Amino acid sequence: MKKLLSCLVAGAGIGAAAWWIRGIRSEDNAFRSLLRGLTVGPNPEEVLHRIAERAARLVNGTAAYVERLDAERDEIVAAAVHGGQDLPAVGARGPYKGSVAEQVIHHP
Repeated sequence: MKKLLSCLVAGAGIGAAAWWIRGIRSEDNAFRSLLRGLTVGPNPEEVLHRIAERAARLVNGTAAYVERLDAERDEIVAAAVHGGQDLPAVGARGPYKGSVAEQVIHHP
């Protein structure tokens, strides 16, 4: 359940970023578009994949990926990838310190 909740929080964060980037006038419509159907899935990994796919579509992008924080190892982990050739593979790890994820978490 905790992992699924993290997926939904990530989806909401991606929706907010997409709304800002595209200048969408109706925040409700942006979130509805991104979150429609995301809360139902066979497993959390599928939900994360849907978040990445819909986030890319929402900003007219060709690729997107979702990261999660592994606080025990102080690393970020690519949790889902959609499209693109230069994106990290699912499971790829990197340092949390100095990452974009750290900046977003500490300076919203």
